[in-house]
Amino acid sequence: MKNIITFVFLLISFPAIAHTTEEIIKLKAANDALVLRVAELLEENKNLKEFAKKALISQSQGKKYVQAVIHKSFEKY
Repeated sequence: MKNIITFVFLLISFPAIAHTTEEIIKLKAANDALVLRVAELLEENKNLKEFAKKALISQSQGKKYVQAVIHKSFEKY
């Protein structure tokens, strides 16, 4: 009798376990995408800080500082 109850419990809980596994896979994929985006933003922030620093130095010397920036979204063109 105990085995039958265990078997019925497993049959009932299997869809929930499968759903949870699918949800975990989706969450991991979303997490990976967010980690990548954070890395991109940190790199962009570093570049903007460098630009601002060089622009301020140039401005204090009475010069213009221009930097060509090609955003990753335009690289495919």
